[in-house]
Amino acid sequence: MIKKYNKEMRFFTSKAIAHSTIVELKNELETVKHTVDYWFGMFKNRAFGEIKDGNLSYAQWKDIYIKNGWLEVPEYRCFCNPKGVTNSDDWAAYELDKSYLNIWKKWYQYHERWKFRIAKLESERFDIRRIEELTDITINECLLAILGLSPSIIGKTGFEKLI
Repeated sequence: MIKKYNKEMRFFTSKAIAHSTIVELKNELETVKHTVDYWFGMFKNRAFGEIKDGNLSYAQWKDIYIKNGWLEVPEYRCFCNPKGVTNSDDWAAYELDKSYLNIWKKWYQYHERWKFRIAKLESERFDIRRIEELTDITINECLLAILGLSPSIIGKTGFEKLI
């Protein structure tokens, strides 16, 4: 029910709405964490665990496989395990190894950004004054208010561009 106060409509929110929104966001973040862990597992053993950053040149990558006894297939810029190819782990391609690292980095950055945002949302006390002071509100402000989260957080670190 909407109550009138000084001829204005007032928006009331419950701590329960904010709490359930934060719980749902944390649950979704756990799903993202599983994806981060999956891609970390995919790249951590590539090049025998020696890929540490995205600046590994083809020559450096090639040296890793040569020193571990793998055979080069130069026309495809890849290596194969000399003990016999029985599964996909017996092949290594430079671009594939780099892509696993890049995909993991992007998911990790996404996870860390939302972990920070959720912590800020959780600690920010609900404040509707920002919306009351404006004649127009953005979709971001509206979404946060509907979810029981403080729209005053928009514009602060981590919330420059939410959607």
